[in-house]
Amino acid sequence: MMNKTVIGLEIHAQLITETKAFCSCRADVFDLEPNTAICPVCTGQPGTLPVLNKRVVEFAIMAGLAMNCTINKRSVFDRKNYFYPDLPKGYQITQYFFPIAENGFLYLENGDEKRKIGIRRIHIEEDAGKMIHQGTDSITGSSGSYVDLNRCGVPLIEIVTEPDLRSPAEARIFMELLRDTVRALGVCSGDMEKGALRCDANISMVDDSGRSSNRVEVKNINSFKFVEKALEFEQERISRILSSGGDVAKETRSWSFSSKETFSMRSKEEENDYRYFPEPDLPELIVSED
Repeated sequence: MMNKTVIGLEIHAQLITETKAFCSCRADVFDLEPNTAICPVCTGQPGTLPVLNKRVVEFAIMAGLAMNCTINKRSVFDRKNYFYPDLPKGYQITQYFFPIAENGFLYLENGDEKRKIGIRRIHIEEDAGKMIHQGTDSITGSSGSYVDLNRCGVPLIEIVTEPDLRSPAEARIFMELLRDTVRALGVCSGDMEKGALRCDANISMVDDSGRSSNRVEVKNINSFKFVEKALEFEQERISRILSSGGDVAKETRSWSFSSKETFSMRSKEEENDYRYFPEPDLPELIVSED
């Protein structure tokens, strides 16, 4: 039985701005002492208000144009609500209902084949902090965890592709193309090893009868090689389950660098679990033609 692979990517690109998305703290926080690039705004202290960094908007528009997107003259910021220790506000400022750019594409060349890969949307959002787990590379089995809030508020664009990728190798090639694009624009360093480019991959498979598996999301991938390896692992795992007549769990999985396999983190959230609503402290973003 031959299974068709369906892959879509959600790529977070850290923007090379001097300051964070909504405050004046420095944005280049890699290798800084923990909790030294923070202020009342990015740590979510009561009564503080965000102020949008104009450069973030310019970089998002540059990326949107380079990826053949429609730039929306009106976009809106929203709150994505969830609880985690590295998110002190209890919500992330992002764009959900009306993103800054959408309906774009990039051409992917793989050998002699050239295909159009759709870009569903590009939106602006802020990063969360970082958890440092003791004794292991994930919270599972950790003896304790530290929280570094330096990364809170660092500006990102999230680039969401259509599920147009057909193999783990294509996903890797697309990630390399995207890195080259944002580097050429000068909006992102593209350094995956420093967390400046991060990828969440969604994979499902369709068998000969047309039955599709549930979609599985793989997080915690920090190199082009591991994007391919993690998806190859999932491809084999899902194929095995489908071949045996089983059901693939709709879940979020994490890639383990040490064991070179994925493991289950949690059942997959639905969009309404995040209770998105318009950010009341930021006005609508209106982009003029010039």
